[in-house]
Amino acid sequence: MLFPKLVGRRKALELILTGDRIDAKEAERIGLVNKMVPANELQKAVDELVEKLRAKSPIVLRLTRKAIYEALDLDFDDGLAAVTDIYLKELMKSEDAVEGLKAFLEKRKPVWKGK
Repeated sequence: MLFPKLVGRRKALELILTGDRIDAKEAERIGLVNKMVPANELQKAVDELVEKLRAKSPIVLRLTRKAIYEALDLDFDDGLAAVTDIYLKELMKSEDAVEGLKAFLEKRKPVWKGK
């Protein structure tokens, strides 16, 4: 079930069993939503998030997401092994990983290819 993973088992049980409603501020506090913004600022907040993501390597974002989801339900050792496997077998073989390291060493902004 996704809900207990988002807010924790105890809070999920409390809300499910009591039927209590929560407001947006509480939803943000317990991690059910990432950020709370007034309706008239929603588009600006979305645009800012999209720009942050666009500045990152697409393949790194994809593999990071994959690693998180693959390791989510595993114990620590198995999760670490799964993430390490993705890092070594997929990420470090990508052109963007090489570009990121070069850019860091050359103290410049990386130019991502998404490969």
